Amino acid sequence: MWGLLLLGVSLALALATTAARPKKRPVKEPVEIIIEPPPPRDPPKKKPPVVGPIEAPSIPNIGESQVLRVFVLDTTDKPVSSLGRTVIERNYREAVNWVSQEMGAGIIIRYYHIVRYIHLPYTSAEILNMVLTTGGPYPRPKESGTDSWVFFHFITDWMKENTEWDAYSGDATDEAWIFMVRGAGGFAGGTTPTGNRPGLAIVGDAVLSAWLGDAGLEVNDAYKYVFLEDCNKYPEWAIGYNGIPCTSESTRRSYTTRNAQIGSFIHEGFHAMFALYHLGNLEQFQKEEYDEDGNIVMVADAPSNIMDNWQDYPFPESGRVNEDGIYEEPIHAIVRADALESFFV
Repeated sequence: MWGLLLLGVSLALALATTAARPKKRPVKEPVEIIIEPPPPRDPPKKKPPVVGPIEAPSIPNIGESQVLRVFVLDTTDKPVSSLGRTVIERNYREAVNWVSQEMGAGIIIRYYHIVRYIHLPYTSAEILNMVLTTGGPYPRPKESGTDSWVFFHFITDWMKENTEWDAYSGDATDEAWIFMVRGAGGFAGGTTPTGNRPGLAIVGDAVLSAWLGDAGLEVNDAYKYVFLEDCNKYPEWAIGYNGIPCTSESTRRSYTTRNAQIGSFIHEGFHAMFALYHLGNLEQFQKEEYDEDGNIVMVADAPSNIMDNWQDYPFPESGRVNEDGIYEEPIHAIVRADALESFFV
C-alpha cells in the first residue's frame, strides 16, 4: 500500500512540474514587414518625422531644356536646420518625380539634384518689409529705379557680391534658377530667360512654411501671406487697402497645404524654365459668358493643368466630366510660350 501511495505522490509531483514549465513554441522563420509611408497629411503632424537619407532625383535626359537650380535663402532669425534641409529636399524630390512621370517621354525636364543654401544677413521681417513697402510684390529700393522686378535684382545683386553665383555672368544661360526666400511671404513669380540672364523664379514663406510646417518643424502660417487682396481689389501693399482679406481664411489655408505648395513650386519653376503662360489667359482657352448685368465677359476654360490649377497637385485620378457626362482622366496641360505648342499628358 505504501508503495502505491509513493507512486501516486511521485506522479502528482511530475505532473505539477510539467505544468509549471513553459511550453515550447514552434520556431517560425522571420517575416519581413514592409511599412509603406503614410500619404501626405494636412494639417501638420505633431512630431517631426524620422527622415531618411535623400536620394538625388533621377530625370531622363531626352532633349534640350534648361536645368532648374534651387537656392534656399534663409534669414538670421529663421535659419534652416539640418532636418529642415532634409524636409525641403524630400519635397523637392517629390516634385521632380511627379514632373518626370507627368510629362512623359519626348519632353525633357531637368532639375539639378543639389539644393544650395545661402544665409541672408537680414531678418525675415526685414525681407517681408522690403517686399510689402517698397512697391508691393515688385519692391523698388531707391537705388533701383523703376524696374518692376527689382526684388529679383536685389537677390541676384546680393548673390553676385557675396557668393559665387552671378545670374548675369552669361555662364548660366542654359539654366533656370528658383529662389526659396524666407521672409518673402506670399511672393511668387517667374521671369523669362533674357539676354545673358537665366530664367528666374522666387517663392517665399508660402512654400517654406507649408513644407516645414507639414513636417512639424514650425507652425504653418503660410495662409497669412497669400490672397490678402481686399474686396475692393487692393493688395495689402497698396494705398487704400483696408486690411481685411476678401478671401476667407479657410480658403487661404486650402491653398497653403504641403501639396498645394509643391504645385506652386513646380508652377513657378515652369515659368522660369520654359516661360510658360497661364493657359486660362490664352485666347484659345477663353469662352464667353454673361455677368449679372448681361454683359459679355471672357472666362478661362482651360483643362486641368499645373499652370492654372497648381493648388490641385497632385490632381485627382479622375473627376472631369465631358459633354456626354462621361468621366475623363484629368489633363495636365502646359503651353510653351515661344511656340504656343500644347503638351497634354
